[in-house]
This record gives sequence, C-alpha cells and structure tokens, in this order.
Amino acid sequence: MLLRLTGWVTAVCTLVVLLIRFQSYDDSTLRTFLIPPDCPLPCFLGIRPGVTTTEEAIAILNAHPWVKAVHRPRQTITWEWNGAQPAWMGNRAGTIRLEGETVKEISMFTTLLLGDIWLLQRPEKTLYTRTFDQNIYIYTSFYQNEGFQFQGTVQCPLRAANFWSARQSLQIPARRDSYMTEIRRSHVTRLDRSMCR
Repeated sequence: MLLRLTGWVTAVCTLVVLLIRFQSYDDSTLRTFLIPPDCPLPCFLGIRPGVTTTEEAIAILNAHPWVKAVHRPRQTITWEWNGAQPAWMGNRAGTIRLEGETVKEISMFTTLLLGDIWLLQRPEKTLYTRTFDQNIYIYTSFYQNEGFQFQGTVQCPLRAANFWSARQSLQIPARRDSYMTEIRRSHVTRLDRSMCR
C-alpha cells in the first residue's frame, strides 16, 4: 500500500514539474527592446551611443510615449518613466552619459532578475568583482555582440536562489573589460567557495 502511494505521489510530482517546465516563456517584448530590428546595435529607443547627439537624444526621449520628463544636468541626460513602459523597466529614472555633445553610455535600473536574463540568452562573458564591503559582489553579464550588459549585486553567503534572483541594471554599450571570466554550470558553488570566505 505504501509503495503504491509513493508511486502515485512521485508520478503526480513529476507531472507537475513537466507541466511547469514545458510552459512557453515569452520574451519577445524584451528581446525586441534589446535587439530592435529597425536600429543598428547598440541601440536604446532609437538612441545610439557614439552616434546620437545630445539634442537628438533629448528629442527622441521627449517624443517617446513611455517618457514623462527629460532633464539635462551637466554631462548627462536623465528621464522619468510615465508608467506606460513595460513592467520589467521599473520606475527608476534612466541616465545617459555624454561625451562632448554625443551620447556615450545609457544606463537604467530594471526589475529583471539574473535568471530572466539567462533565459533570454546566456551571456558571452561574465565578470564578478568584490566591492569594498567584503560580502557584496558585483556580477556583470556581457552581451558584446549585441552591445549591452546587465549588472547586479549578490551578497555572501551566496545561494543559488539569491544569485538567480539578483535585480539587474542595463548598460549600453557593453564596456570592454579584460578581466572577464567564463561561467560554468556549477559556478554558483565555486563562486561561493572562492569569494565568500
């Protein structure tokens, strides 16, 4: 009797896991935003670092239906969302850094988790660096072919759930860095052993 009950419980649990696993993951909105078909990469809402001028960027943001207000403090442009943007963009203001009168870099906070980013596409390279607080690490996922990177923080002790649920910020273009390291399957355990001492 107990063996039969165990078999049924195992079968039901397996079925539930399979149903969850085979649900479709629709990342089309995010993918179209990050890799727009009508704008050469790297590109953000039609703004291209190294190409778009300050005045063009301000005009593009002012005309965008998701943007509430645009500000120009010193060598940056910042904007506020109006609530019409996709939920994963969050509500925090974004920043455009300028070099002279040309856009150099775009950054914004998102509600995306590291797991969301990896479901979209595994990064080409990754980098983790220790902050001055010895228990916090910055984890960067580079998508250099597409021209962007995501960055988040993880705290020791490093656990898989905390690692994959770390909120990510987006930077365009991806910064070139010579200290990138490959990530392998059991990297969370190795990161915890090597960094969280």
